[in-house]
Amino acid sequence: MTLTCFDDLMLEPVSVSIGEREWRVECVRDQGHVLAYAESHAQAPYGLLLWESAVALARSLHRCPALVANKQVLELGAGVGLPGLVARSLGAEVWQTDHLTAALEIARLNARANDVGGIRQFTADWTRWTDDRLYDVILGADILDKRAMQGRSYRSWAGILRRMALYSLSIQGGSSLSIYWHA
Repeated sequence: MTLTCFDDLMLEPVSVSIGEREWRVECVRDQGHVLAYAESHAQAPYGLLLWESAVALARSLHRCPALVANKQVLELGAGVGLPGLVARSLGAEVWQTDHLTAALEIARLNARANDVGGIRQFTADWTRWTDDRLYDVILGADILDKRAMQGRSYRSWAGILRRMALYSLSIQGGSSLSIYWHA
């Protein structure tokens, strides 16, 4: 499927094993093409890729379901939505956000393809955050890009966080999981 809003970026299915389950995720697989597109356009479509860090975060949630089960979870920069899908399948109430409407549309497509319902979504710009809900858990995978953050000021996430934030970052071919606890 071609994304009309992003020229010739093509969605392709990817199968991801998490525990005993195979997740089918539509995403743009050609990272080089997305990065080249980002160099020549104002809006970088990073959220259309399935990042290794998102897979690592989703697998971490599966290994420790108590982190999200029966909790209110905010997924920042959800992109194609895999961590939020896994959190919802583990019993979390999930709100997915992204600044790209196309990414949220793909996340909805992925939720339907994996029979995961009940995820709420909204577009969000971190420089003008308007959501006043409190969340138990904040999820984010590779959301702290230096280029994207340069010269911008972001609201402290501690103001909307009840318990903890989980971030997964890609680090040269591997991923690391960081946990931030907030009392």
